[in-house]
Amino acid sequence: MWQTLEHLTKYGHRVTVLVLNTSRHRTDADVLDRIAHRVYSVNVTTDITVYGALRSLLLPREPLHTSLPSPSYWIERFLSLEAYTLAEEILDSESFDVIQCESLFTAWYGIALTEQRRTSGRSTPPIVLRAHNVESRIMGRLSQESSRSAPERWYRQQLAHHTERFERAVAQSVHGVATLSEEDRTWFTSVAPSTPSISIPPGIVLASQDKHAQRQYSTLCLLASMEWAPNVAGARWFVREVLPNILLRRPDTVLHIAGRNPGSEILQLHNGHNIIVHGEIESASEFRAQHAISIVPLFSGSGIRIKILEALAAKQAVVSTSIGAEGLNVEHGQHLTIADTAEEFANACLWLLDHSDQAQIMGNRGAELIASNYSWESSIRALSTLYATLRTTSQEPAND
Repeated sequence: MWQTLEHLTKYGHRVTVLVLNTSRHRTDADVLDRIAHRVYSVNVTTDITVYGALRSLLLPREPLHTSLPSPSYWIERFLSLEAYTLAEEILDSESFDVIQCESLFTAWYGIALTEQRRTSGRSTPPIVLRAHNVESRIMGRLSQESSRSAPERWYRQQLAHHTERFERAVAQSVHGVATLSEEDRTWFTSVAPSTPSISIPPGIVLASQDKHAQRQYSTLCLLASMEWAPNVAGARWFVREVLPNILLRRPDTVLHIAGRNPGSEILQLHNGHNIIVHGEIESASEFRAQHAISIVPLFSGSGIRIKILEALAAKQAVVSTSIGAEGLNVEHGQHLTIADTAEEFANACLWLLDHSDQAQIMGNRGAELIASNYSWESSIRALSTLYATLRTTSQEPAND
C-alpha cells in the first residue's frame, strides 16, 4: 500500500489518505506527508478477544449505513464510526475522481458513503476495491489445516462462510475491482459478473546493487509478517517437517526467520544454533543480501506473495509451495523451485545449498523476470486506465 501510494503520487495523481491506525500496526501518519496530498488518521482497536469472537457469532454486528450483510468478526473489527464520520467530512470538503478501498477490510467505508449520499441525492465518485486477496479463501484454507484443533477449524469455517457472504456483497456493490492476481480476478468475476474487474500486479523495485559476495550459501531465510496466521503455520511446518531432513545431510545449515510481531509460536523456534529468529528487521534488502535462498512454505493464502517477487528482485533463489507461488508469472525450475511435500521441499533446499552456482543463475533469471513483468510504471498505468474508465461509465454501483 505504501509503494502504491508513493508511485501514484510520483506519476502525477493527487492522493488523499485516510489511515485506519490499528493497535497492531500503529505508526505516525506524518511519515506519509511527503507522498500524499493530505493524510488523515483514526485510531482503531482491532484486538481479538474471546468475548468479541463469540458475540460476533451469536449477535452479529450490522454494518451501519449500508445494505451489506453482517461481516465476520475478522472484518468487523475494522469498522469505526469515527473513521466513517471523518470520511464523510473529507468527501464534503474535497473533490475526488475515485475512492479506492485498500482490501476488503476498508470496503464498508466506500460502500456506506455511496449509499448514504445517494439517499440525499448527492453524487459519489466511483468506488474501487483494491483486493489484496480473496479473504474468504484464506480463512477457508486455514480451517482445513489438520494441525489445528477441531474447535478452531469449526470456528474458522464459520469465519470463512460469513466472510465470503460479505465479500460477495461488496464485489456486487462497488464500481470496480482491481486484484493482484488473475486467479483472484476470476473469483470476483464469478461472484459479481457485472462489476468490472482487472488484475494488476504490484510493481517491484530491483535491488540497487549486486551484493552476492556477502551471501552465505549455507543459510536459508524466511522473511514474512509473523503475525499472519498462514506464515506462522508455514514456518512451524518447515521447522517441524523439513528442517530435520536438511540437517541430516547438512548439519551446518542455518535458518534465519524475520518479520514483524512474532508471537510465542515463532519465538519458541529460536535455538541460537541452526534456527535464528530475528523479529522485525531494519532493512529487508540488507537481510536478503546476506542469504542466497529464500523459503516460502505456505499452505493457505490468496492474492500473490509480494515477498516472493521481492526475493526474485534481490536475485535470491526461492523454494515455495504451489500456493505460495499462486498467481505469479513464474516457471518452476527457471525462476524458482516449487515443492509441496516435506521431502520435496527438503530436497529442493539441499540441491540449491549444494549448487551455489545454480542458485545464482536462478536468482539472476528471477531478477530478469521482475524487470520485464513487474514495473511500477505499468501497474500505475493500469490503475489509471481503470479509474478513467469508471469515471466515464459508472456513477452508481455496477449491479444497482
